[in-house]
Amino acid sequence: MKTRSRKNLRWSTERVIAEIQQWKDKGEPLYANHVRLNFQELLAASIRYFGSWQAALDQAGISYVDVRKYRKWSKEVIVEEIRDLASKGFDLSFRSMALSQH
Repeated sequence: MKTRSRKNLRWSTERVIAEIQQWKDKGEPLYANHVRLNFQELLAASIRYFGSWQAALDQAGISYVDVRKYRKWSKEVIVEEIRDLASKGFDLSFRSMALSQH
């Protein structure tokens, strides 16, 4: 979602954090690939000033675990997720799970 040219922004640690917060407030996905495709300058500035996208999110008070697109799954987490979905009444059949966003 490129809304305006951002070529001439002067970057600083404060500016990086402010831009991340603006994206969060607009409801933009904050996983790194989305930012790379839609606001490459922000990703580059984040790496330049903080060393990584994750570190920049941490400085902005945003949990990287909450925004990354893919979760790390362990057996325990899978079982916990299945139990949670079952307790909420979700259809746990293969077809239903394959078609759902869960």
